[in-house]
Amino acid sequence: MADLVEPGGVIILAGILAEQADGVIDSAGKHGLTFVEKRQSGDWVALVCRCE
Repeated sequence: MADLVEPGGVIILAGILAEQADGVIDSAGKHGLTFVEKRQSGDWVALVCRCE
């Protein structure tokens, strides 16, 4: 997905179970995305990442 985002652009990854968020953040980092913010509602998480 990172290749679909312009450098400096933002991508929101949503519908992630809270227990899987750290793994998704790690994976996003390996694909050129920098973690910016996490929002949580109950067991669900949305992650905001920026493309470098």
